[in-house]
Amino acid sequence: MAKNDGQIYHETIAVVTDASGDFVAYSDKLNGKYLDRFYIDNIDLHANANLTITDEDTGAVLFTEQTTVADINAPVRFQSTTTAGAAISGAYGAWRTNGRIKVLVDTGGDSLTANVHIFTTDDPPPQAV
Repeated sequence: MAKNDGQIYHETIAVVTDASGDFVAYSDKLNGKYLDRFYIDNIDLHANANLTITDEDTGAVLFTEQTTVADINAPVRFQSTTTAGAAISGAYGAWRTNGRIKVLVDTGGDSLTANVHIFTTDDPPPQAV
């Protein structure tokens, strides 16, 4: 079994909306398991801004919310269906990634900001026995 050194990685995506209130950015390539929460702080977006975080490869929605002005400490939405809508059978653990995540904001207001914090761990996948 691979050694798990428990390393936790933190990436911050700085959101700055354009003149139409929109923003799209991708994280660096992440490899590991998402910890169970996203943290969004320093929110200076319009109260009706839509914030969506998705997995780039699968398109699965990890988080979506119409923002408020307060900091958000939100759970990652662990997938229970395939992206085609079929139920996943068997045990399904924490969401793993080997790619990038996409952060999308719309109707956020002109030149407004927030920080999206992503935490992953290099916890290895389970080994076959």
